[in-house]
Amino acid sequence: MIVRNKISRRTLLRGAGGLSLGLPWLEAMTTGTARAATATPIKRLIFFFTPGGQIFDKWRPTGTETNFTLPSILDPLLPFQKNLLVIDGLDSLPMVDGVGQQHQRGMGALLTGRALPAGSFGFFDSPAGFPQGMSVDQVIGAKIGATTKYKTLEFGVLWPTYGGGPLPQNILSYTASQQPAPPMRDPYDAFTRLFSDIGLDAAGTTAASARSKKTRMVLDAANAEFTNLNKTASLSMDDRRRLDEHLAQIKTIATGLDAVGPLPMGGACAKPMVTQADKLDKFTTGDGGSHYTLDISDKLPAVGKLMTDMLVMAMACDLTRVATLQWTDAASRASFPFLNLPQNHHFYQHDGGFQSAECATINRWFTQQFAYLLTKLQSTPEGDHTMLDSTAVVYITEIAVPPTHDYRGVPFLIAGNAGGSFKTGRYVKYDHKPHSNLLVSLQNAYGIDSNTFGDPKYCTGALTGLT
Repeated sequence: MIVRNKISRRTLLRGAGGLSLGLPWLEAMTTGTARAATATPIKRLIFFFTPGGQIFDKWRPTGTETNFTLPSILDPLLPFQKNLLVIDGLDSLPMVDGVGQQHQRGMGALLTGRALPAGSFGFFDSPAGFPQGMSVDQVIGAKIGATTKYKTLEFGVLWPTYGGGPLPQNILSYTASQQPAPPMRDPYDAFTRLFSDIGLDAAGTTAASARSKKTRMVLDAANAEFTNLNKTASLSMDDRRRLDEHLAQIKTIATGLDAVGPLPMGGACAKPMVTQADKLDKFTTGDGGSHYTLDISDKLPAVGKLMTDMLVMAMACDLTRVATLQWTDAASRASFPFLNLPQNHHFYQHDGGFQSAECATINRWFTQQFAYLLTKLQSTPEGDHTMLDSTAVVYITEIAVPPTHDYRGVPFLIAGNAGGSFKTGRYVKYDHKPHSNLLVSLQNAYGIDSNTFGDPKYCTGALTGLT
């Protein structure tokens, strides 16, 4: 057997002339004896957010803790059942004391464990402010992301669907007290931010032709850099295959960008793609506020796939180890014409009267997207394990059920065990434990030794029974 010496990621990058797209895991980054197994897998954390709670008679498993049946909303996860930890019976206690409307309260508390303070951000005439503390993704990102380019990454799909920019009802992540971290909402901007150092031209143009040209520049640079790396580095045939697959995935994403085309709002670092008048043409007013029209909502699957693919690639390249993927926001004004559901999501929750079957159809579709994310992670090998083995993917929502906006029994689900930190293949039920206790367990799993998170009045320590 040929034994090669370990080559550092830095050396590989230097050999490639400063690769801007990042690298997947390669055998050349490990010693000959360590290739078959990486002794210390990189731990990663992903939060996957969908709005509006769950339909429990179609979400709650039946059976025992270790021998349970997944109902219709969760059955897309059947191939991953041994990787699941379904968590039932957690209460979002900050919602009890917080000001603002229930969706605002649930969003603010979800990853911060804090109640919303008084403020001027209205939602259904219920003004509130931002929570006064960091979110758990940011805390964990600061701990495990010291060597990565980004401590955390925030991805959005159709965001925001109501009210413009960052508001308490549409923000998951907070870098500090009352400091929201809005998600990337423009696939083009996410692509160039993550996989290229190529910036905007002097005029800062974001026209479609300029964007396509920029994408081609990224691909040309990647082709040249990978070719140079193959020539200059001592790589095995498997490593060369991994690089070819990596480049192919980048090309697939780039093709998807052109297929999706422009969305009604550009990212924070780009000039608007359309005028304000054009933006208004993309929305319909009603049901308490403006929401996406069917042509834009119809892009939800394609944009979601792009963002999911870029998230997985960013982690495969070790650009980050903590990310959030936010499909919409708590206002949930996106529609689902591809499911023959032309009204916006909130309409089916309660604005048009609670429609359980329609909500269940939407929630099952989101579960299918969750399964796609898990499939991508599981198909990304790293030594003798996959990226799913070293990751915890936490499925979250801001309330328990749509019609009542209840804080009691907010559902959670973890896929993957973060390198052995959680015992999966189980359905675990609690008797009204604070959801902040789960946040404590998550930070403990990533090396943060603490028995509280957020406001201590809403927390009683780590959840028992997860390990």
